[in-house]
Amino acid sequence: MTVAKYRGLNYPQINVMEHFNWEHGVIAKTLWYNSLAELLDDARKTYETDRHNPFLMKWMKEVVERITAHLENNSNIVIFWDFDVDGISASSVLFRWLRYLGVPEEQIQVIIPNREIGYSIKKEYILEFINNPLNFTPDLIITVDCWIKSASDVEFITNHLWIEVVITDHHGVDPNAIPTAASAVVNPHLPGSQYPFKEISGSLVALKVIEWLSEHLYRKYNRDPFVNGELNAMAELRELAMLWTIADVMPIIDENRWLVKETLSRLEVSYNLGLRIFTNELLKQYNKSKDKVLTTDFIGWQIGPRINAAWRIWDPSTWLHMFINDNPDVLMSIFNILDSTNKNRQDILAEEKLLAIESERDNPNKWIVYIKNDIMDWIIWLVAGNLKEEYYKPTVVIGWEAIHLDIVYNWQFTNDQEVALYSFLFSLKEYLKYKYETEQFYWYSIKDWNKILFSINERALNTIEDEFKYAFSNVEEILFQGIDAFISDKYFYSGKDIKNKYSKEEFKKEMAKIYPKLSEDYLLDVLSVLKEIDFNNINFVYTNVLKWSCRSIDWFHITEALETIDKEYESQVGEKLLLWYGWHPLAAWFWIKAEKVADFKALFEDIANRNITDEMLEKKLNVNIEIDNLWLIDKRLIDEINSMGPFGNKNEYPKVLVKWRPVEVLILKNPKHAKLFLEDDNWNKLPVLFFRYKDNPDIELFLTEIINWNPQFTNKKIGIVWNLDLNEWEGVFTPQLIPIDIVLNV
Repeated sequence: MTVAKYRGLNYPQINVMEHFNWEHGVIAKTLWYNSLAELLDDARKTYETDRHNPFLMKWMKEVVERITAHLENNSNIVIFWDFDVDGISASSVLFRWLRYLGVPEEQIQVIIPNREIGYSIKKEYILEFINNPLNFTPDLIITVDCWIKSASDVEFITNHLWIEVVITDHHGVDPNAIPTAASAVVNPHLPGSQYPFKEISGSLVALKVIEWLSEHLYRKYNRDPFVNGELNAMAELRELAMLWTIADVMPIIDENRWLVKETLSRLEVSYNLGLRIFTNELLKQYNKSKDKVLTTDFIGWQIGPRINAAWRIWDPSTWLHMFINDNPDVLMSIFNILDSTNKNRQDILAEEKLLAIESERDNPNKWIVYIKNDIMDWIIWLVAGNLKEEYYKPTVVIGWEAIHLDIVYNWQFTNDQEVALYSFLFSLKEYLKYKYETEQFYWYSIKDWNKILFSINERALNTIEDEFKYAFSNVEEILFQGIDAFISDKYFYSGKDIKNKYSKEEFKKEMAKIYPKLSEDYLLDVLSVLKEIDFNNINFVYTNVLKWSCRSIDWFHITEALETIDKEYESQVGEKLLLWYGWHPLAAWFWIKAEKVADFKALFEDIANRNITDEMLEKKLNVNIEIDNLWLIDKRLIDEINSMGPFGNKNEYPKVLVKWRPVEVLILKNPKHAKLFLEDDNWNKLPVLFFRYKDNPDIELFLTEIINWNPQFTNKKIGIVWNLDLNEWEGVFTPQLIPIDIVLNV
């Protein structure tokens, strides 16, 4: 019988029996540490730190001055964000703050990047955005959680589009890649930054900018900068920043711990209406007190996955509206969509997870490369994580296949021509969507000054090349008909009041008044630039591109491995293997051409075999302390431990090992759950609670053998690594164990 999930235990380096007397206050404050040398330093970082001064971040003064100038000039502001929880939280923080300051909503817009084009701010995103007729041309772009890269793109945006860029981020920094054309860059990792704590989320970086800006505005104008004296505005923004501090697995120490402790317990009465509604609707799904539910696990396992499900299956902007909307009816509708979307995600993942785990069961290698061409784009990340957890090996999963089409010109586009081309491509996309009643291509991007890259709908492959050739030969027709199609679509979906008031032609004229990029004058200017371009002598190049997701073990840096693979391939062949790659030591994405898969697998196998040892593949559980006497575990000890929370990364709930005899199993009123009673050498008993024990056949068999008094189990001590919990019944609190792992031979 294989009950243990781990391949061994790392026993505690602290023997509390030898070094401390059994006073609960002393014990609880030592359970967290694996060596005495770390005790005082970690205690200071974890428990004594409040907030740090935002001004300690390099370039904070410049950020404050530039954003203040734009606020005073009533500038149009774009928030450029990533669509995971951190990006959504950080953009919500900025959006709500700007609204609290009184910036009109029509002067704030957001851009969600497309990861097929690439991470970080790109000129393609901005050109596509400003050439959508319904969008304004921004005066200022503030980035959140999008790395500090793309120096050439930022230079183009500032020098050729005349848009100022301010970058806020929390990822590691390459000093050689910092965009010098940006007005300011704020990141605790910047060289020369005096900010004492580096491991904060993008949301908290955005909050730091806001805190100093608010202080600056208060001093400058000698009044509260918030309109209507919003007393709880900053408290609300801290709640939003807290979400990704937990969901992005930031260390819950130092300033992060202060933020989480300050905000987590009040989620059900959150100052943000959307977060309050979401929390209370989820609480209804639990039959527990809020004190047991409103934990970091609640964010990590309930709120976080629902946010990520939105961008994986639905629309990431849905979550943004959950945090910035103030209409309760709208917010309830959004909650229902997000909750059902998450249930759909769980069902799809459960099926794919079983298929993946079964397919790799007999894999003898030190690594996993799992290929399944029909697996959906959004799920490969989750399947990679499941495989890594199940087999504890570096894992690469290939799923979604995209068809890319490069249209290569014998022509170098000028800056003006590139801007005009984005207007034309917008019209072409709308024209083809109207003609075929479905998208013919999903996104487009101009690369290398002479190449237009499209992501093609597979159903359009038989017609798309002819359509492109026709469009390039009839630029004026497509430019104007595409805008007509766009306006017709808006008119079709407009309400009865609009249709009763305007004919279609009148509606078009009214739209042009509001949105100048729909006007005939603007389109004629675009056309005059397009006529300069030679649309002849073009080549069509099709490429099948595969999207991969990687998850790794503690001792194998997956992003560095991808970098090594790419460099080794380039040295051998003379070209890059990976179209794009990057992220973190334990997780990464990359893009690769379909015909290069065999080359990647060979190089990945070589890198893995050279660098991964058998010892690295042993998944061990770190035990903080061992307790021999059951009577030491009582409510006072548990309260002391809980006072060290909130728990999370680098401030985990202590893992405690006990070695006692199993003596009795009680199947609870809800037959999905069971209690195992353990007995120490003094015949003291303590219950171990097994939730949904039948979901694990080995656990079910183990408990059945104890029920049947099998001496192989009942006559021996077993080891259980656990977290402590309190069971309350009619005002009486009884300690119980929540098992993490079971060791039969101790």
